[in-house]
Amino acid sequence: MMQVKLALRTPYGQPMVDEISAHEIGIRAALLERLSSVESATASSEDFRSLIEPDLRGAANAILEEQKVFPGIDLVLFTEFLMQ
Repeated sequence: MMQVKLALRTPYGQPMVDEISAHEIGIRAALLERLSSVESATASSEDFRSLIEPDLRGAANAILEEQKVFPGIDLVLFTEFLMQ
């Protein structure tokens, strides 16, 4: 089991934060889909978070692009991470 809390960072200010909030459900679904495909051996490696961050960022930005919104997420941060 993996439990994570993520934060999305953008350098584009409140307008981008509003767009991210407006598309939060789609972004969450994309992130969960990507995380659910991770094998336990990969997730338990020391550099897992830095290895998967570009994929998560890409998945989140892809949702924004699908909605014709500028893909302004520049970093996905793991604020909590638990593996059991």
